[in-house]
Amino acid sequence: MKKIIFLIVLVFIVIVVLLTSQHEISAKYSEEISFKHDNETIVGTLYLPTKNKPCPVILFVHGDGAQDRTANGNYTIMMNIFLKNGIGVFSYDKAGVGDSSGNWLYQTMSDRGTEVIKAVNALKKNRYVDKDKIGLIGFSQAGWVIPKIARKEYGIAYVVIVGGAINWMEQKDFYEKNQLKRLGYIPKSTLDKKRQVFIELNKNADASKDLRLVNIPLLGIFAKNDLHVNAKLSYEVYSKIFKDVKHSKIILISNATHSMLKANSYDSFSNDFTLWNQVKYFIEGEDAFNPLYINILIKWIKENNIKVKS
Repeated sequence: MKKIIFLIVLVFIVIVVLLTSQHEISAKYSEEISFKHDNETIVGTLYLPTKNKPCPVILFVHGDGAQDRTANGNYTIMMNIFLKNGIGVFSYDKAGVGDSSGNWLYQTMSDRGTEVIKAVNALKKNRYVDKDKIGLIGFSQAGWVIPKIARKEYGIAYVVIVGGAINWMEQKDFYEKNQLKRLGYIPKSTLDKKRQVFIELNKNADASKDLRLVNIPLLGIFAKNDLHVNAKLSYEVYSKIFKDVKHSKIILISNATHSMLKANSYDSFSNDFTLWNQVKYFIEGEDAFNPLYINILIKWIKENNIKVKS
């Protein structure tokens, strides 16, 4: 009986270790990189699949909130997907978060764009990075940041925008209406005074003008079940702008949440990410995401991970 109990405990431990490993970044090499922006020091980590030769690298551009370099662990699985496909990853703590100084709540989308350019320039100085193959992937709020800098002159090879909105105030109304519908109230964090300063600085943001100036390959991915962003509107605007643009692709995916998790398994509203959903996400790992999203993302990046032609 003791042997059976021991074996059961051992199997349980092995399973937990295996499940935990998929939520740990599986880089062969990593190093911390810092750079200056607006007299503040921004700190992040470069994760690489190898250091035997310069690697292509994709830089993560954060969405909303006080995000650290792994978005509080939410980036880990996506980072591992890139690493196992031979693509390095760089991400940094937002201003005022983790090891970075400053305060992201006082930044405009243009400020954040300049910050990303500084990050790209810092990567180009690293001997393990292929400086001609640096791309960007941004989520949600990054949809107002990336279009401002998606230019050949900044030495960026390609950009990916996941769940980006078009107009700031339209998105704010869309999100708050869904909060009221689902929760019956708007969370206090949305009404915080410091948050209101941030909104005042950015309330006129509209991605449509900047999108028309993009001159490098762009992949736009949107989710039909998105309750944070009006994905149908974003898809229509992006599709119209990039209709005849070479090397660009716009996709609207069914059965996907704002985070690109499978909508039939996970609630589309982060506020409703229950304990059971957290356990399920821990167990499923990569399988929690819509597989079409992963397949399109990796295939497109590999096709467009070409030398930057300035």
